[in-house]
Amino acid sequence: MKESEIENLLTLFHEELISDKLTLHSQQEIFPGGRTDLIFEDVYGKLLVVEIKAKTINRKDIGQLIEYWPKVKEKYADKELRLMIIAPEIPYDRRAYLEQFDIEFKQISLAKLASLKAELGDDFLNKTSKTKKASSAVYKSINKIQKYQTSLSLKYREDLNYNCITWREYRENKSNRRFYYEQGEFWTIPAETAYEIMDQAHAQGLFASRYFRWPDKEIKILDSKQMGPKDKGRLFQETLTASPEDQIFHSCNDLRVIACVEPWAVEWRKVVILSTKNNIATFRSFTRDSAYNNIYKNYYFANGWFLDRAMLDADGKICLEHFKGIRDEFLSKQG
Repeated sequence: MKESEIENLLTLFHEELISDKLTLHSQQEIFPGGRTDLIFEDVYGKLLVVEIKAKTINRKDIGQLIEYWPKVKEKYADKELRLMIIAPEIPYDRRAYLEQFDIEFKQISLAKLASLKAELGDDFLNKTSKTKKASSAVYKSINKIQKYQTSLSLKYREDLNYNCITWREYRENKSNRRFYYEQGEFWTIPAETAYEIMDQAHAQGLFASRYFRWPDKEIKILDSKQMGPKDKGRLFQETLTASPEDQIFHSCNDLRVIACVEPWAVEWRKVVILSTKNNIATFRSFTRDSAYNNIYKNYYFANGWFLDRAMLDADGKICLEHFKGIRDEFLSKQG
Protein backbone atom coordinates (compact mmCIF):
# COMPACT_ATOMS: atom_id res chain seq x y z
CA MET A 1 0.00 0.00 0.00
CA LYS A 2 1.27 3.48 -0.87
CA GLU A 3 2.02 6.08 1.78
CA SER A 4 -0.45 8.44 0.07
CA GLU A 5 -3.21 5.83 0.50
CA ILE A 6 -2.40 5.36 4.19
CA GLU A 7 -2.41 9.14 4.56
CA ASN A 8 -5.90 9.45 3.10
CA LEU A 9 -7.19 6.58 5.22
CA LEU A 10 -5.87 8.35 8.31
CA THR A 11 -7.67 11.58 7.36
CA LEU A 12 -10.93 9.65 7.08
CA PHE A 13 -10.49 7.22 9.99
CA HIS A 14 -8.19 9.07 12.39
CA GLU A 15 -10.74 8.68 15.19
CA GLU A 16 -10.54 4.90 14.82
CA LEU A 17 -6.88 4.49 13.90
CA ILE A 18 -5.24 7.10 16.15
CA SER A 19 -7.61 8.73 18.66
CA ASP A 20 -11.20 9.97 18.86
CA LYS A 21 -9.98 13.19 20.50
CA LEU A 22 -8.38 14.65 17.36
CA THR A 23 -9.47 16.97 14.56
CA LEU A 24 -7.60 17.29 11.29
CA HIS A 25 -5.51 20.47 11.13
CA SER A 26 -3.70 20.12 7.80
CA GLN A 27 -2.46 17.65 5.20
CA GLN A 28 0.81 17.88 3.25
CA GLU A 29 1.65 21.22 4.86
CA ILE A 30 4.81 22.83 3.48
CA PHE A 31 7.36 24.35 5.88
CA PRO A 32 11.02 25.45 5.47
CA GLY A 33 13.00 22.30 4.75
CA GLY A 34 10.19 19.90 3.93
CA ARG A 35 6.54 19.03 4.40
CA THR A 36 4.48 17.18 6.99
CA ASP A 37 2.18 14.30 6.13
CA LEU A 38 -0.63 15.10 8.55
CA ILE A 39 -1.17 17.46 11.47
CA PHE A 40 -4.01 16.98 13.95
CA GLU A 41 -5.12 19.07 16.91
CA ASP A 42 -6.08 17.37 20.17
CA VAL A 43 -8.68 18.48 22.70
CA TYR A 44 -6.01 20.41 24.67
CA GLY A 45 -5.00 22.51 21.68
CA LYS A 46 -1.75 20.63 21.09
CA LEU A 47 -0.75 19.79 17.53
CA LEU A 48 0.05 16.17 16.69
CA VAL A 49 2.40 15.95 13.70
CA VAL A 50 2.15 12.54 12.03
CA GLU A 51 4.81 11.03 9.78
CA ILE A 52 3.68 8.00 7.75
CA LYS A 53 5.72 5.06 6.50
CA ALA A 54 4.36 2.22 4.39
CA LYS A 55 7.11 -0.19 5.43
CA THR A 56 9.03 -1.33 8.50
CA ILE A 57 10.70 1.64 10.18
CA ASN A 58 14.49 1.82 10.00
CA ARG A 59 17.06 4.09 11.65
CA LYS A 60 17.20 6.35 8.58
CA ASP A 61 13.48 7.12 8.95
CA ILE A 62 13.99 8.13 12.56
CA GLY A 63 16.99 10.24 11.63
CA GLN A 64 14.91 12.16 9.09
CA LEU A 65 12.30 12.86 11.76
CA ILE A 66 14.90 14.17 14.20
CA GLU A 67 16.40 16.34 11.47
CA TYR A 68 13.22 18.11 10.33
CA TRP A 69 11.48 18.32 13.72
CA PRO A 70 13.18 21.62 14.79
CA LYS A 71 11.90 23.29 11.60
CA VAL A 72 8.32 22.25 12.39
CA LYS A 73 8.66 23.54 15.96
CA GLU A 74 10.01 26.81 14.63
CA LYS A 75 6.96 27.27 12.39
CA TYR A 76 4.59 26.54 15.29
CA ALA A 77 6.57 28.30 18.02
CA ASP A 78 3.36 29.39 19.75
CA LYS A 79 1.95 25.85 19.96
CA GLU A 80 2.67 22.76 22.01
CA LEU A 81 3.64 19.98 19.61
CA ARG A 82 3.70 16.20 19.62
CA LEU A 83 5.41 14.03 17.01
CA MET A 84 4.20 10.59 15.98
CA ILE A 85 5.33 8.07 13.39
CA ILE A 86 2.87 5.50 12.02
CA ALA A 87 3.92 2.37 10.17
CA PRO A 88 2.76 -1.22 9.55
CA GLU A 89 5.66 -2.55 11.63
CA ILE A 90 7.84 -0.92 14.28
CA PRO A 91 10.47 -3.34 15.68
CA TYR A 92 11.12 -3.28 19.41
CA ASP A 93 14.62 -1.79 19.12
CA ARG A 94 13.22 1.05 16.98
CA ARG A 95 10.51 1.73 19.57
CA ALA A 96 13.13 2.13 22.27
CA TYR A 97 15.05 4.52 20.04
CA LEU A 98 11.91 6.59 19.36
CA GLU A 99 11.15 6.80 23.08
CA GLN A 100 14.60 8.31 23.68
CA PHE A 101 13.63 11.26 21.49
CA ASP A 102 10.05 11.58 22.84
CA ILE A 103 8.60 10.51 19.48
CA GLU A 104 5.25 8.76 19.77
CA PHE A 105 4.59 5.76 17.55
CA LYS A 106 1.68 3.65 16.42
CA GLN A 107 1.78 0.36 14.55
CA ILE A 108 -1.17 -0.20 12.22
CA SER A 109 -1.21 -3.44 10.28
CA LEU A 110 -1.54 -3.50 6.50
CA ALA A 111 -4.45 -5.91 6.93
CA LYS A 112 -6.38 -3.31 8.96
CA LEU A 113 -5.62 -0.60 6.40
CA ALA A 114 -6.58 -2.87 3.51
CA SER A 115 -9.90 -3.62 5.20
CA LEU A 116 -10.73 0.09 5.47
CA LYS A 117 -9.61 0.69 1.91
CA ALA A 118 -11.89 -2.10 0.70
CA GLU A 119 -14.81 -0.58 2.62
CA LEU A 120 -14.35 2.73 0.81
CA GLY A 121 -13.54 1.29 -2.60
CA ASP A 122 -10.47 1.99 -4.72
CA ASP A 123 -12.20 4.48 -6.98
CA PHE A 124 -13.30 6.65 -4.07
CA LEU A 125 -9.93 6.46 -2.36
CA ASN A 126 -8.06 7.47 -5.52
CA LYS A 127 -10.35 10.44 -6.05
CA THR A 128 -9.93 11.41 -2.42
CA SER A 129 -6.16 11.41 -2.80
CA LYS A 130 -6.48 14.05 -5.53
CA THR A 131 -8.87 16.33 -3.70
CA LYS A 132 -7.70 16.06 -0.10
CA LYS A 133 -4.42 17.83 -0.76
CA ALA A 134 -6.21 20.90 -2.04
CA SER A 135 -8.54 21.25 0.93
CA SER A 136 -8.81 19.17 4.10
CA ALA A 137 -11.81 19.39 6.38
CA VAL A 138 -10.76 20.97 9.67
CA TYR A 139 -13.34 20.85 12.47
CA LYS A 140 -13.28 22.56 15.85
CA SER A 141 -15.67 21.04 18.38
CA ILE A 142 -17.81 23.59 20.24
CA ASN A 143 -20.21 21.36 22.15
CA LYS A 144 -21.24 17.70 22.13
CA ILE A 145 -24.17 15.66 23.42
CA GLN A 146 -23.57 11.93 23.75
CA LYS A 147 -25.85 9.10 24.78
CA TYR A 148 -24.69 5.51 24.69
CA GLN A 149 -22.59 5.14 21.51
CA THR A 150 -24.11 8.06 19.61
CA SER A 151 -23.09 11.70 19.68
CA LEU A 152 -24.41 14.93 18.20
CA SER A 153 -21.84 17.74 18.03
CA LEU A 154 -21.81 21.41 17.18
CA LYS A 155 -18.61 22.08 15.25
CA TYR A 156 -16.95 24.95 13.44
CA ARG A 157 -15.51 23.95 10.09
CA GLU A 158 -12.43 26.13 9.76
CA ASP A 159 -11.55 25.34 6.15
CA LEU A 160 -14.97 26.51 4.91
CA ASN A 161 -15.79 29.00 7.68
CA TYR A 162 -19.18 27.78 8.90
CA ASN A 163 -20.78 25.91 11.79
CA CYS A 164 -22.45 22.53 11.42
CA ILE A 165 -24.12 19.79 13.43
CA THR A 166 -22.63 16.30 13.09
CA TRP A 167 -23.90 12.85 13.99
CA ARG A 168 -21.23 10.29 14.89
CA GLU A 169 -21.25 6.75 16.19
CA TYR A 170 -18.68 5.34 18.63
CA ARG A 171 -17.56 1.75 19.05
CA GLU A 172 -16.22 -0.25 21.96
CA ASN A 173 -12.66 0.82 21.13
CA LYS A 174 -13.82 4.47 21.24
CA SER A 175 -13.43 4.86 17.49
CA ASN A 176 -15.67 7.33 15.73
CA ARG A 177 -17.68 5.99 12.79
CA ARG A 178 -18.18 8.52 10.02
CA PHE A 179 -19.80 6.35 7.36
CA TYR A 180 -23.38 5.22 6.92
CA TYR A 181 -22.69 1.71 5.73
CA GLU A 182 -21.18 -0.90 8.03
CA GLN A 183 -21.32 -4.68 8.27
CA GLY A 184 -24.01 -5.06 5.62
CA GLU A 185 -26.44 -2.40 6.80
CA PHE A 186 -27.02 1.35 6.94
CA TRP A 187 -26.66 3.21 10.22
CA THR A 188 -29.77 3.58 12.38
CA ILE A 189 -30.42 4.44 16.01
CA PRO A 190 -33.45 4.09 18.27
CA ALA A 191 -35.84 6.98 17.59
CA GLU A 192 -36.14 7.58 21.34
CA THR A 193 -32.36 8.02 21.56
CA ALA A 194 -32.39 10.49 18.67
CA TYR A 195 -35.17 12.45 20.37
CA GLU A 196 -33.39 12.51 23.76
CA ILE A 197 -30.09 13.62 22.23
CA MET A 198 -31.70 16.33 20.08
CA ASP A 199 -33.87 17.54 22.94
CA GLN A 200 -30.80 17.99 25.12
CA ALA A 201 -28.90 19.62 22.24
CA HIS A 202 -31.78 22.04 21.71
CA ALA A 203 -31.84 22.88 25.43
CA GLN A 204 -28.09 23.58 25.39
CA GLY A 205 -28.31 25.90 22.39
CA LEU A 206 -26.66 23.77 19.70
CA PHE A 207 -29.41 24.80 17.27
CA ALA A 208 -29.24 28.52 18.13
CA SER A 209 -29.61 30.97 15.24
CA ARG A 210 -26.13 32.42 15.80
CA TYR A 211 -24.73 29.11 14.50
CA PHE A 212 -26.83 29.00 11.32
CA ARG A 213 -24.89 28.78 8.09
CA TRP A 214 -27.60 30.60 6.11
CA PRO A 215 -29.33 32.78 8.73
CA ASP A 216 -31.17 34.91 6.15
CA LYS A 217 -32.25 32.14 3.79
CA GLU A 218 -35.40 30.07 3.93
CA ILE A 219 -34.93 26.31 4.07
CA LYS A 220 -37.34 24.41 1.82
CA ILE A 221 -38.90 21.56 3.77
CA LEU A 222 -40.37 18.41 2.22
CA ASP A 223 -42.39 16.63 4.91
CA SER A 224 -44.14 13.39 4.06
CA LYS A 225 -46.71 14.07 6.77
CA GLN A 226 -47.86 17.17 4.88
CA MET A 227 -48.01 15.46 1.44
CA GLY A 228 -50.58 13.63 -0.59
CA PRO A 229 -50.04 9.96 -1.53
CA LYS A 230 -48.30 10.70 -4.87
CA ASP A 231 -45.78 13.22 -3.50
CA LYS A 232 -45.20 11.13 -0.40
CA GLY A 233 -44.46 8.06 -2.50
CA ARG A 234 -41.97 10.01 -4.60
CA LEU A 235 -40.19 11.34 -1.48
CA PHE A 236 -39.95 7.82 -0.06
CA GLN A 237 -38.44 6.57 -3.32
CA GLU A 238 -35.89 9.40 -3.24
CA THR A 239 -34.76 8.61 0.31
CA LEU A 240 -35.12 4.82 0.58
CA THR A 241 -33.49 2.19 -1.59
CA ALA A 242 -35.33 -0.96 -2.68
CA SER A 243 -32.32 -2.99 -1.48
CA PRO A 244 -32.66 -5.23 1.61
CA GLU A 245 -30.82 -2.68 3.78
CA ASP A 246 -33.90 -0.40 3.83
CA GLN A 247 -36.61 -3.03 4.17
CA ILE A 248 -36.89 -2.21 7.87
CA PHE A 249 -38.26 1.22 6.90
CA HIS A 250 -40.51 -0.02 4.09
CA SER A 251 -42.36 -2.15 6.64
CA CYS A 252 -43.20 0.83 8.91
CA ASN A 253 -46.81 2.01 8.62
CA ASP A 254 -46.07 5.29 10.43
CA LEU A 255 -42.95 6.20 8.45
CA ARG A 256 -42.16 9.91 8.32
CA VAL A 257 -39.53 11.57 6.13
CA ILE A 258 -38.47 15.21 6.52
CA ALA A 259 -36.08 16.43 3.81
CA CYS A 260 -34.58 19.91 4.12
CA VAL A 261 -33.18 21.37 0.90
CA GLU A 262 -29.93 23.31 1.17
CA PRO A 263 -29.83 26.61 -0.80
CA TRP A 264 -27.40 25.48 -3.50
CA ALA A 265 -27.54 25.51 -7.32
CA VAL A 266 -26.95 21.74 -7.19
CA GLU A 267 -29.51 20.28 -4.83
CA TRP A 268 -28.48 18.84 -1.51
CA ARG A 269 -30.92 17.44 1.02
CA LYS A 270 -30.49 16.63 4.69
CA VAL A 271 -33.06 14.05 5.70
CA VAL A 272 -34.45 12.43 8.83
CA ILE A 273 -36.32 9.12 8.43
CA LEU A 274 -38.14 7.75 11.45
CA SER A 275 -40.82 5.51 12.86
CA THR A 276 -41.83 5.98 16.49
CA LYS A 277 -43.89 2.76 16.55
CA ASN A 278 -40.85 0.74 15.48
CA ASN A 279 -38.48 3.00 17.46
CA ILE A 280 -36.04 3.49 14.60
CA ALA A 281 -34.49 6.57 12.98
CA THR A 282 -31.67 7.62 10.70
CA PHE A 283 -30.27 10.86 9.28
CA ARG A 284 -29.02 11.03 5.71
CA SER A 285 -27.38 13.44 3.30
CA PHE A 286 -28.36 13.30 -0.39
CA THR A 287 -27.09 15.07 -3.48
CA ARG A 288 -27.81 15.19 -7.21
CA ASP A 289 -24.18 16.06 -7.90
CA SER A 290 -22.92 12.83 -9.49
CA ALA A 291 -19.38 14.26 -9.63
CA TYR A 292 -19.20 14.47 -5.83
CA ASN A 293 -16.61 11.90 -4.72
CA ASN A 294 -18.16 10.66 -1.50
CA ILE A 295 -21.36 8.96 -2.67
CA TYR A 296 -22.70 5.42 -2.86
CA LYS A 297 -23.11 4.59 -6.54
CA ASN A 298 -24.27 1.01 -5.97
CA TYR A 299 -27.60 2.01 -4.44
CA TYR A 300 -30.46 3.40 -6.52
CA PHE A 301 -32.61 6.29 -5.33
CA ALA A 302 -35.26 7.79 -7.57
CA ASN A 303 -34.85 10.93 -9.69
CA GLY A 304 -31.06 11.04 -9.71
CA TRP A 305 -30.41 11.26 -5.97
CA PHE A 306 -27.25 9.80 -4.43
CA LEU A 307 -26.63 8.97 -0.79
CA ASP A 308 -23.61 10.61 0.83
CA ARG A 309 -21.26 8.03 2.34
CA ALA A 310 -20.48 10.14 5.40
CA MET A 311 -22.84 10.47 8.33
CA LEU A 312 -24.81 13.68 8.54
CA ASP A 313 -23.20 17.11 8.80
CA ALA A 314 -25.95 19.73 8.60
CA ASP A 315 -26.79 23.34 9.29
CA GLY A 316 -28.32 24.11 12.70
CA LYS A 317 -31.52 25.47 11.14
CA ILE A 318 -31.98 22.18 9.29
CA CYS A 319 -31.32 20.15 12.44
CA LEU A 320 -33.87 22.30 14.25
CA GLU A 321 -36.49 21.34 11.65
CA HIS A 322 -35.54 17.68 12.06
CA PHE A 323 -35.90 18.02 15.81
CA LYS A 324 -39.31 19.69 15.56
CA GLY A 325 -40.58 16.82 13.43
CA ILE A 326 -39.26 14.18 15.81
CA ARG A 327 -40.62 16.05 18.81
CA ASP A 328 -44.06 16.32 17.21
CA GLU A 329 -44.09 12.56 16.61
CA PHE A 330 -43.27 11.74 20.22
CA LEU A 331 -45.61 14.34 21.69
CA SER A 332 -48.50 13.09 19.56
CA LYS A 333 -47.66 9.54 20.57
CA GLN A 334 -47.71 10.50 24.25
CA GLY A 335 -50.92 12.49 23.81
